[in-house]
Order: sequence, then C-alpha cells, then structure tokens
Amino acid sequence: MDKVDLLAGASLSDDDIEALAEVLSRLGRIVKTQLKGSPLTMPQMGMLMAVHRTTAEGGGIHPGEIAECCCLSGPAVTAALDDLVEKGYCVRAHTESDRRKVLVQTTSHGDAVMREALAGIGQGLRCMLHDWDRPRIRQLVTVLYDLDAAADAYRAQPKP
Repeated sequence: MDKVDLLAGASLSDDDIEALAEVLSRLGRIVKTQLKGSPLTMPQMGMLMAVHRTTAEGGGIHPGEIAECCCLSGPAVTAALDDLVEKGYCVRAHTESDRRKVLVQTTSHGDAVMREALAGIGQGLRCMLHDWDRPRIRQLVTVLYDLDAAADAYRAQPKP
C-alpha cells in the first residue's frame, strides 16, 4: 500500500487536520519554552533522550539511528552530536565488532543535563494537566504512542 492509498483511507476531516496541526504546534512551543535556561535545544533534547535510552539498554546508538528516530538529516545529527560531545554530554566510540562503525553513548554529565531539562518540561506538563486524573493521562500517553507508531509507519513508506 503506498502513501496515496494510506491517505485515501484516512478518516481525517480538514477540521481534524487543522486542529491537530494547531495543537501539536502549540504543544511544541510550550515544551520549547520549558527548555529555556537549559543548555539543550529541542533537537538536542530528543537526540540526548534517544542516546540515553539506548545507553541504558546496554550499548548506545549509531548516528544513522539517531537521524531516523529524531527525523533529522545525517548532517544535522553530526553537527548536533559535535556540540553534545564538545559539551561532554555524549561520547563517540567505535563498536567492538566493527571499528568502522560509531556508537554514541551518554555520559553521566549528559544524563544529568537531560534529567534537569526533563524536570523543566515535567513542571510545565504537571501545571498544564493538573486537573487530569491518572486514567486520562494514561489514555493521552497511549494515544501519543499510537500517533508516534503511525508516524513511524508513514515514514517507513517508500518515497515517490
């Protein structure tokens, strides 16, 4: 099934599309505002979270995988990684099985900076959702994970 077929089956109205675009854009701006004072940009935050997760799982992540999961170009990832490495948030290492491949891992300093940035984001989200009960929050998180999976499936489609 190609992208045209996927789009033809979507039940989104023009009003739905407008609402989603508006809300997602607005939420992005709110999260960006919560990062003020943090040494991280939004793309760097996303990258650092991906590197942290894979480092914690026991290894690290290849720059190409960062580009894929963060929807960034290879050159953008390289430039951002250069900055993250320079600041001591990440290290680049070669894999043991293939010295030509680079593996990126967070440092303890990078983990601390990421936790601090997440605390700022968390403060904003807690204020924004202060009157939501736990089941409603879990429902939101589930829907967002579903949306993220749909985005991954969309991006995995062959390019025209």
